Amino acid sequence: MNAHDPARRRLLTGLATGIGLAVVTGSPPTRAAGAPDQLPMLQEQDPAAQASKYVSDAHRAKGAEPGASCASCSLYTSVSADAGTCSVFPSNRVAADGWCSAWSSI
Repeated sequence: MNAHDPARRRLLTGLATGIGLAVVTGSPPTRAAGAPDQLPMLQEQDPAAQASKYVSDAHRAKGAEPGASCASCSLYTSVSADAGTCSVFPSNRVAADGWCSAWSSI
């Protein structure tokens, strides 16, 4: 694999962000107990959300590629049409239209 491959770079950036968030929040990036549709929605004011530049609408995201959103991220699992779970934020649901700096297409 080429060291300058953009997909590889995004993957490594996403992994580094996830690990960094685990350190900041004090918990590993694992799924929380309970039904995913019962998890609270992630709020942009949340410290973990701010650390990863999470926004609930990708159109407002600085640095997001066109078409990039939580719904198109490899770390996202759909729960409903408008929200899902993310391994970066194990205790919350995220907006399908959202975006954060851990976004990865791989």
